[in-house]
Amino acid sequence: MADEAFIRWQEIRRAQLGGSIILVFGLSSASLAFCGSMLMSDQVNLGPGRTWWFVASVVAFIVAVAASVAVTLTRLFDSRTTATIARSRSKGATDAELAELRQRAETLGVATWRVFYVQVGAFFLGVVLLCITLTQVFRSKLFRLGYEV
Repeated sequence: MADEAFIRWQEIRRAQLGGSIILVFGLSSASLAFCGSMLMSDQVNLGPGRTWWFVASVVAFIVAVAASVAVTLTRLFDSRTTATIARSRSKGATDAELAELRQRAETLGVATWRVFYVQVGAFFLGVVLLCITLTQVFRSKLFRLGYEV
């Protein structure tokens, strides 16, 4: 009974991780597209001081997209290794061979979570930096001191 609950929660966790990776990848890609459209707009004047905030946000979004690809690859390699363990076990592999494969799967699992944290962190850093940029660029429109009648 406890094994069934553990297996069920493992599946839920895998599905949540996959959905989160896809969500952050999509938002990071959309944010890069938004930054590109800002560059093409004649209404946006970055200026020298604001350009650094903008470039930093673009770099953060690029890191998030790259981490999205990396975390997807580590998950795929982890799945392949797990499938190899199951196949090797059914073919009568030695304990040493299985231990080596399990160690590789464990390493890939840890790498997946670490790269996922990089992905999420880079995305949120990009959001904060882009918000700073937008606040500086559109300060006069956002924080008017007087009211127009």
